[in-house]
Amino acid sequence: MWVDEVLNGHDDCCMNSFRMPKNIFHSLLHDLQTNYGLKHGKISVIEKLALSLYILGNRELNSNATEQFQRSRETVNRIFTDMLHIFARMVIDTIKRTEGKSKEVLNHIRHDTRYWPHFKMVDATEEWWAKKIQDLRRNELNHD
Repeated sequence: MWVDEVLNGHDDCCMNSFRMPKNIFHSLLHDLQTNYGLKHGKISVIEKLALSLYILGNRELNSNATEQFQRSRETVNRIFTDMLHIFARMVIDTIKRTEGKSKEVLNHIRHDTRYWPHFKMVDATEEWWAKKIQDLRRNELNHD
């Protein structure tokens, strides 16, 4: 299997395919299994993670992943969607906004006409993500 070749091959292969060193891949895999519910099924957890990192890290289309991983389009779509949900739960725990820091940067950018046109959606996006994270947390609590 291609994933085994990458993970057992030269370190550069893992960096090129999954955008991380092998030891980080395995550490992430362990964390996703231990803390976020990634489980074996008909497809191994290694392949699920590899497939999702391949798509995300290389900006690949799902149709390219179907060929690389020799899986049906439906299977790739299902795995990728499931992994995105797992990553979203991980984001809630991992990425924490530093209070006050982003506003300092935004104020600096806001007053510079060279940058502001490119960043004016940041405030709206930040509010949207805050609501999404709140909804995910509420859903997690309701499912437990």
